[in-house]
Amino acid sequence: MRKVLVAVFAALLGLAVAQVELEFATWGGPEDVEIYESLIEQYNAENEGVTVTLNHIPSSGDYEQNLATLIAAGAAPDVFFINNISLPGFAAQDAFLSLEDYADEAFLEDFFPGHLDAFRYNGELVAIPRDISNLVLFYNADMFEEVGLEVPSADWTYDDFLTAAQTLTQDTDGDGEIDQFGFGYSTFWLFWQPWIWSSGGSFFSEDKSEFTLNQGAALEGLQFYVDLRCGDNNVAPTEEQAAERSASSMFAEGDAAMIVDGRWRVAPLNGSESATFNWDVTPFPQGPAGSVVDVDGSGWGISSTSDDPDAAWDFIQFISSPEAMAQWTEAGIIIPSRRSVGETDAFLTPDVAPASDQVFIDVNETAIPTETFEGWGEFTNLLGEGMSEVWLCEVSLEEGLAEVEDDINDVLGDYQ
Repeated sequence: MRKVLVAVFAALLGLAVAQVELEFATWGGPEDVEIYESLIEQYNAENEGVTVTLNHIPSSGDYEQNLATLIAAGAAPDVFFINNISLPGFAAQDAFLSLEDYADEAFLEDFFPGHLDAFRYNGELVAIPRDISNLVLFYNADMFEEVGLEVPSADWTYDDFLTAAQTLTQDTDGDGEIDQFGFGYSTFWLFWQPWIWSSGGSFFSEDKSEFTLNQGAALEGLQFYVDLRCGDNNVAPTEEQAAERSASSMFAEGDAAMIVDGRWRVAPLNGSESATFNWDVTPFPQGPAGSVVDVDGSGWGISSTSDDPDAAWDFIQFISSPEAMAQWTEAGIIIPSRRSVGETDAFLTPDVAPASDQVFIDVNETAIPTETFEGWGEFTNLLGEGMSEVWLCEVSLEEGLAEVEDDINDVLGDYQ
């Protein structure tokens, strides 16, 4: 009888130990998922009584739709991956557990303050960042040498940038048409918001109650950018001159001397058959307010409905550790959110272009997150409508923004 009781007790104890089950949801490509699977296998092996299962939803668009459905149905995963642009929409539905009582100062000191701000909602930290998305200036060093210009430096100003762009914009074959541009152009908001911030402006008032892109320093910064294409200088191609080529394509093909782009451009350039020239990166040019770019990215949050938030936090600590983050970094998937990883050879690759990889880390000290809010998608759709003819150089910037000002303020009012 005693043996039976011992066996029953042992069985019950075994069941008790194996009670905690965590679901972790994320998107990601094959290499990303392979790393997650390896880390989860390691975590499960090292943590008796906790089993983490992976819910992989391949594309970020499908992922967010599926995640919203799960949250609405009361079946949210315990831990989920989210980007900071979409975060406010989910946070407004009380999807996140606040991490203020979990993430202490010692844990957070390895992360960039501006990047942590990207994962706060109403002042509270709700996710731990994994990766950083930011922008720097890419330049064709051979083009600069050919025209006798010094390559861009960290103290370059808007004026320095414009002077170089003018010199580098040329009709190289003498047919009366520009075929080499100083700067490759993009009309997507991500690539021109640094011109707003570095001029001292912003998209909205601090409390996001008013649209401010159409006034003061913000308007001046955006006008500077518009004039690169539509002004007298024409140092950036119009849509017709670009012939449907993106800024990155023109840079890779040697038809644009500079572009503003992110770390994701490095691998395609290094693998390009046409980008055989010497190139490097440098910080975004300084405007009246300095050099200010975005510090966006993705991170891990805990569901407010998780049955085991302490276990969920323990898992986040594991996958956000320097050792785990180094795996994505060494695979070339991310700019790591931890300084301790970004400043090692896990990220820095001096023998592979760009030589100035450190720039992607350094710019985060002054970077700020995109001014996102719950209605960001509605806002960007309206902004795109207002700017459509501006980008074609058919209407003035003031006219284009005036057409959508009231509608944008209405959207802002809906989320006050």
